[in-house]
Amino acid sequence: MRWMLVVLMIALSGLSAPDAQEVATLTAPILAETGISSLRPAELRLDVQYGQIEIVLKEFAGGTFVQGRVVRVVYDSVGSRSSLGTTTTEADAGRTLLIQLNKANLSTISLEKRILNRLFADKHLAGSVTGTPQED
Repeated sequence: MRWMLVVLMIALSGLSAPDAQEVATLTAPILAETGISSLRPAELRLDVQYGQIEIVLKEFAGGTFVQGRVVRVVYDSVGSRSSLGTTTTEADAGRTLLIQLNKANLSTISLEKRILNRLFADKHLAGSVTGTPQED
């Protein structure tokens, strides 16, 4: 399973970002003082042993990540919580999401879009996914 973690981290954070990417376009900027209006998954950490997923989103503007502006969301055995203060309570939320992502047909909806849609559904973010999946 460690190879899976390495592959996902490289796929999400190690590539340079072309102009057309799927991003979370927020309906209202978060962290009003900074005016963040679009985020993209930058890191995804899967802990299969403990049923935990950590998602790190970074501001995405002009086809590139903006350094220093980060939102973290963790799904685990008791629910989910974000660095924005939102929480859910759902037994085994992390393990459930791990299973869903593992069984997902990523040729129809990309991994990034699935992650963003889940964050919208759990009300950690408000907005919609715009853009197209990364081709390379």
